[in-house]
Amino acid sequence: MPVPKKKNSFVRENARDRILHQLYQWLIDGTLKPEERIYDEELSEYFNVSRTPVREALQVLSQKHLVEVLPSKCTRVAPITIEETQQTFPLYADLHCLALKFAFPHVDDKFIKHLEELNHKLMKAFSSQSSQAIQSADRDFHWAIIDLANNKYLSGMIEELEIHIYRAENYFFAYKERSLQSVSDHQKIIRALSEKNLQEATELMYQNWLLNYQGLLESIK
Repeated sequence: MPVPKKKNSFVRENARDRILHQLYQWLIDGTLKPEERIYDEELSEYFNVSRTPVREALQVLSQKHLVEVLPSKCTRVAPITIEETQQTFPLYADLHCLALKFAFPHVDDKFIKHLEELNHKLMKAFSSQSSQAIQSADRDFHWAIIDLANNKYLSGMIEELEIHIYRAENYFFAYKERSLQSVSDHQKIIRALSEKNLQEATELMYQNWLLNYQGLLESIK
């Protein structure tokens, strides 16, 4: 397992959560690739901790179906399959649509302007050709709506699925390879919200996520 040579500053306090946070990042950015073996002794050395918090973090990832613990064999990163994508992506899209419905009563001119600024940020990110910047800007747009919905249970469910979505997208196609279709989709969503058309905005939100879903299915095949 290739672990970055440069070590981040690491505090022993709350070791499991800190390890977990770093493993999330590695799963998303592709440092840890699907089906790659994971060695707890290597991780414990990297983080300068005992194997206990490492194994605890891996157990959490196993419960979230991000890591597979194969008894008497090995621990490895969970593969990305068509079945997983078919189960997670439509659900993720539906949750974003639900967030939009919760947020809708609170949408005002100030929020519309905020979404326009975030979408402009996304357009600039595409120009930079930075996958990380594009992903961050796209996330900021969608999370502005989720935050406005102000439903901690819904936010929690979206966060649970988010890592599955991002690691699949990052593994099969870079964000910088995506077209500016996403910016256009966002602009249509903004227009529908400004016109107080919830049905159209919801349909557009689902279509926005469906574009990536279809691309992923084609890539996995």
